[in-house]
Amino acid sequence: MSNHATQRMMSRLTEAERVAVRDAVNTVREAFPRGAVAVYAHRLAAHRDAECGSNGRNVVAIIRDGRVSTVMLRRDNQPATADRLRVDRVLKGVF
Repeated sequence: MSNHATQRMMSRLTEAERVAVRDAVNTVREAFPRGAVAVYAHRLAAHRDAECGSNGRNVVAIIRDGRVSTVMLRRDNQPATADRLRVDRVLKGVF
């Protein structure tokens, strides 16, 4: 996991949420070790705003060639497409 992704998780998520995201990410990394994948890894109980402007209920991890590059919050009304997330594929329903 990159330093950027670790910092994002530490500042935006509780310990229990971080564990859930790590579990989802590890499952996906094993199945898709190459390429770029966006994983909807966890759904928060309520909408959350982060200081940097990231906000929403969905925790999305971006994995590039087996390494988590970032973790972000996304709203339900934001497009969950590979094009918008700049990845090869999007996996939802992991949480």
